[in-house]
Amino acid sequence: MAPIKNKFSLNLICLIAGLCISSSIFLWAGKKGSDNASESSNKLPAPTKVEQLSSAPISLSGQMEIQTQDDMKSRIAVSNPGSYSFIKDAPILGYRISGSRFEDIPAEIRKHMGDVDKTKYTEEYLEANIGSIIALQMKDKTMPDFYIIGKDTFVKKYKIVSVKEFESKNAKLRGRLSNIEGMDGLINSGDYNIVGALKTVPVKMIKMSEIDYAIEDEVTIQSPWGEQTKPAGMDAYLVFNKGKNQYYMVNSEKTGNPINYTPQILPLKKTFRK
Repeated sequence: MAPIKNKFSLNLICLIAGLCISSSIFLWAGKKGSDNASESSNKLPAPTKVEQLSSAPISLSGQMEIQTQDDMKSRIAVSNPGSYSFIKDAPILGYRISGSRFEDIPAEIRKHMGDVDKTKYTEEYLEANIGSIIALQMKDKTMPDFYIIGKDTFVKKYKIVSVKEFESKNAKLRGRLSNIEGMDGLINSGDYNIVGALKTVPVKMIKMSEIDYAIEDEVTIQSPWGEQTKPAGMDAYLVFNKGKNQYYMVNSEKTGNPINYTPQILPLKKTFRK
């Protein structure tokens, strides 16, 4: 290599060399930073159970979309909630379903069917449940809770009792039904289709608030017979219908218990000392 003959040439070469070294260092530092960021993002903690469970989608109107059976089953799988066991503590009153036409049902009953959970029954569903009953219950002192009991459930879990037994063992419900226009006359008419019914099997239920449905929200679900709605400000329960492989809703009273149910109290097991 020829000797460098002047100071200017030497300075120029040093300047160029310095710029090359600086560029190399800058590029190396940038790559290292990118690698560290990538490695850091890969080490982020796994989402918690609550993070995995996305909230229910909201419609354009601002209300929660109707919850499908898959939505509910997904929430139950993620939350893994406990279940509560309830029993009917007294007979209820019912009206036998003997045909598929709504006009054959007394108007006093027909106009209140599905009021509590906003269920819209069809004549096809009515026909499918001939042999069951329309449960004639009350949510509170003034709100009728009239709904169809699925035939399979009725056959397996209820027994018919007399109206007299219903009146003697469930005076509270009998008194509240008197507040509904026309019901006293219907009950006292001797109509063969008016019967008492006692649920004989405990029912296991899941609280909707324990699968992340907020108590303050109104929630509508798909059920075996249409749609059911939990009002805002109240909890509700889900019951699994094995025959339909679907959940249905039971709204709650002010006590927090499902309407017209009481917690099952299991007998204490005796222990013996040796």
